[in-house]
Amino acid sequence: MKVALFALFVGLLMVGCGEEEQIHVDSDQEGELSGNTYHNKRVGWTIKIPDGWDVASKEEETEFVSSGSNLAAGAGLGVNWRGTKILLTLEKNDSSDSFASVTQSTVVDEDDWIRYVGTQKQGGLSIYRAQGMIPEASDIRRETIDGVVFDVYDISLNPG
Repeated sequence: MKVALFALFVGLLMVGCGEEEQIHVDSDQEGELSGNTYHNKRVGWTIKIPDGWDVASKEEETEFVSSGSNLAAGAGLGVNWRGTKILLTLEKNDSSDSFASVTQSTVVDEDDWIRYVGTQKQGGLSIYRAQGMIPEASDIRRETIDGVVFDVYDISLNPG
């Protein structure tokens, strides 16, 4: 059975900011959570958290990063978290699905950026292969959501 993983940092659930009182999520996340709506001024977007999804705690985020680093190391890849900030992590109830919004500070030209995104994609595929899975990936494409351009690719997994 194919499991489709959509590597889009921000889903199609972007909505306008509401009038509710803002509650600070975490100073490291640089965002505000009000009810089921998260707004991030740094990135400039607002997302409605879908029913059935919960905001992960800082401890769960730390575990997520550690697990990812260990998987990368097992695939023979190094991980450089310098300049990376996890803004928001969501976990789906009763499932192993998760969603993370991450920013990375980079100063590169367009060609370097395209190579970087390709390297990230290949690294992810290597991690899946090291776990005995057979990944298939789409080409990298650009999608614009609410005026913000994202580099996106899809990965489908088949058991090995």
